[in-house]
Amino acid sequence: AFEDIYIEQRRVIRTILEYADKVFTYIFIMEMLLKWVAYGFKVYFTNAWCWLDFLIVDVSIISLVANWLGYSELGPIKSLRTLRALRPLRALSRFEGMRVVVNALLGAIPSIMNVLLVCLIFWLIFSIMGVNLFAGKFYYCINTTTSERFDISEVNNKSECESLMHTGQVRWLNVKVNYDNVGLGYLSLLQVATFKGWMDIMYAAVDSR
Repeated sequence: AFEDIYIEQRRVIRTILEYADKVFTYIFIMEMLLKWVAYGFKVYFTNAWCWLDFLIVDVSIISLVANWLGYSELGPIKSLRTLRALRPLRALSRFEGMRVVVNALLGAIPSIMNVLLVCLIFWLIFSIMGVNLFAGKFYYCINTTTSERFDISEVNNKSECESLMHTGQVRWLNVKVNYDNVGLGYLSLLQVATFKGWMDIMYAAVDSR
């Protein structure tokens, strides 16, 4: 959590983090070994929370060994280190209340999927309507030099835009999020529903031709 783009310049913090990483790795390994002795090796792996602890410990060990061997800068090792972000999940296995909440959420997934399926079917209706109304109609003519769009009163269709292409500075382009097919229709509806980029879709629909 303390790492940032300036970590290489902050040698003191980097050294502290390296030692802290080693200390916590040793603690996690010791805890796992004690659980193996207490629960038994086979019983240990019958618990999903123990599997989570085992995965986190394995990632820590691989990262530690890679540092010792001088392979810490390899791409695969750096990618593997991202799994260290799972460490806070160990707190879930320590508090019974949090475990109950997580188990309840996991148990609710089938019901949530049913609700999601209903939403997808409902959205399918509007996606099909969008395809029928706006498929291929979100294109616009743009001046590639100034990045300015031609007004609909100046260029109303592809033919009029192509007549200006002799200058080499004009292109007939489509907006990234459109209703050319059902899949893109779903994406457009998602943006509208989340109010992220919905105004671009609205303006494209108003200017549709």
